[in-house]
Amino acid sequence: MGSDGAISKRMQLLEGPSGVGKTHQARTLIEGGMKVLFASTERKLSTIKDLAPDVWPITDFAFPTTGAEKSVILARGNENVIALFDYLRAGEHEYDVLYFDSLMRYAWKLFELLRQTTKNKEQKLDTLRAYGIFGTKMKILLDLISSLCDSTGSKRPVHFVGTWGVERSQDWEGRTQVMPVIDGKATGPLIDYHFDDVLMLKMALAGTEKKYTMHTAGENSFAAKVSAPPGVAIPAVIENPNLFELIKKLEG
Repeated sequence: MGSDGAISKRMQLLEGPSGVGKTHQARTLIEGGMKVLFASTERKLSTIKDLAPDVWPITDFAFPTTGAEKSVILARGNENVIALFDYLRAGEHEYDVLYFDSLMRYAWKLFELLRQTTKNKEQKLDTLRAYGIFGTKMKILLDLISSLCDSTGSKRPVHFVGTWGVERSQDWEGRTQVMPVIDGKATGPLIDYHFDDVLMLKMALAGTEKKYTMHTAGENSFAAKVSAPPGVAIPAVIENPNLFELIKKLEG
């Protein structure tokens, strides 16, 4: 809660390649006692299906920039992010967390939709114009996510946890970088800036055992950060991470 009395929840991004436990972290929240709404674009619920989570399926990947576009999307049904966000911002719910798995897949599907439908004046497909529209829509989407997490934009704010895959790439000096990826291309730090916490998940083999870690501080090869309140110390590397415990610590 800020000094002005406004309630503010965490806006977090879980990054990492497939198999490092991004979806599994939702289990820690549910088992910790949080009420989680699971926004699913990938149908990867096998690791938590025994917990019978509440699921909001996302099958319509369109995103509006105007009121007219919003009305068209909402008229098609509720399986879209606009209906989901409107529902949460209205405050008629009991959820503590919106767990969006995967935000990367949603962005990828949105771009593919734009690439296949965006045309120039000659009514020919225009990929360059599609990229521009995609960038605008993603900025609006990220701003809209922040409205879910603060009482100035939502009657009952929630923590937002989004998952995003990464890939390795080379920077201009030939150093290996690990960055968020969309449409097969690394997007750099643009996405990370919009989140309070960017948490990099990794998995390594130690003999026959798997070692899972969460990185809360960036290194030369990847970005990570935690916006911790004064007096709260968060380790740079957390072994066997538990997102529920981390959020509670960050809440003071």
